[in-house]
Amino acid sequence: MKSLQIGSLCLVLLFGDGVVTPVRAQASAIAGTAAVSAIINGLKGVVKQIEDSGHSLIEHGNVALGQQQVLMASTLSATIDKFAEAYKGSLTLTFDKLDVQTQNSFKSLEAVVKSADKIRSSSVADAQNLIYKTQGAANQLLGVIPLLKRPPVYYGFTTRDILTAASAAAPSDIEILGFNLTDSALKFRKPQITVAGTAIPDDKVGVEYDRVKVQLPDDIRKKLRLANTPCDPIKTFPISVRVFYTEHSWLSKVSSWFNSEVVFTGQASPGNPSYEITAGFVGTNTSTAAVSTPFRLSSGQLNVGCESTVSTSVQFTAPAGATQINPVAAWANTNNLDNVSQNAVSTGLTATATGSILVQRIGHTALYYKRRNDRPGIVIPDA
Repeated sequence: MKSLQIGSLCLVLLFGDGVVTPVRAQASAIAGTAAVSAIINGLKGVVKQIEDSGHSLIEHGNVALGQQQVLMASTLSATIDKFAEAYKGSLTLTFDKLDVQTQNSFKSLEAVVKSADKIRSSSVADAQNLIYKTQGAANQLLGVIPLLKRPPVYYGFTTRDILTAASAAAPSDIEILGFNLTDSALKFRKPQITVAGTAIPDDKVGVEYDRVKVQLPDDIRKKLRLANTPCDPIKTFPISVRVFYTEHSWLSKVSSWFNSEVVFTGQASPGNPSYEITAGFVGTNTSTAAVSTPFRLSSGQLNVGCESTVSTSVQFTAPAGATQINPVAAWANTNNLDNVSQNAVSTGLTATATGSILVQRIGHTALYYKRRNDRPGIVIPDA
């Protein structure tokens, strides 16, 4: 009499719900294999975003903050250009080939640009403070990088609300920012300033190496006030800055022929808007994490006789969006099994388990079964 082997193949799945929480990219340090030219172009890309943001604000009526962002972009752009000039012989090198001092200079420049990018989310007051901070850091870098010549560098200018200025004794109406805006070899000669076509007297101009402060005479204030009425958009006005310097300090004492000058021009706004609105948002940030979900599926019962082999399989398809499907195959509810094998694989959302039973006749085997009256009994087959 043949013995009967009983078993069922069980497929156990563990899968996630497929929800992925986005992670904000973090700023990374300069890669050692990055070319110097690529580093400079990457920083220029950040500056372009600040400039585009400023022009967009101006187009939508936020002139003050827009011009501050454009001024910031101009400051950074001029600084980066000077870096490209100072290290033009190293543009094709990778960062790890630079000496330590040069690497530190580029790391400092990168830090200045990334810090300045905060201006895109700043208020008018915070933006002005960030401009001063960035200008100071940029000028420190320009003072140490290996430039053959150090002519004046122009960043731009900022204005206060000159339409309502009460007197010339008030703080400066226009502040021009830059680098080397006056030259000690020329006895700190003041730049020539022209506003809206009118020359500003020297006694209204204060100069330092990194900025020029201008107080507007009352007649120019009146001229600008008449050009701007409450019912019209604020109109900008032209500014011209003529800066004097020399690259031959000893020879300039002999003749002014060795003196040089450079003219910077631009358009300025009469000042800040009458009011500024800061909006705050309160909300709930909900994120969904992946959840592990077990699932168990069994095949039907298998009966196998002595000295024979049977195989079976079971398949399950997980819900859409599931990830990391890890199937495991195992035999369950077994009785008198001699030699079994099982395997589980997953393809996409579908997991499949396969298995087989091999029975060999060795000695006596007891057979358990139920009679028709459901009373258990035991039959011992012949040897």
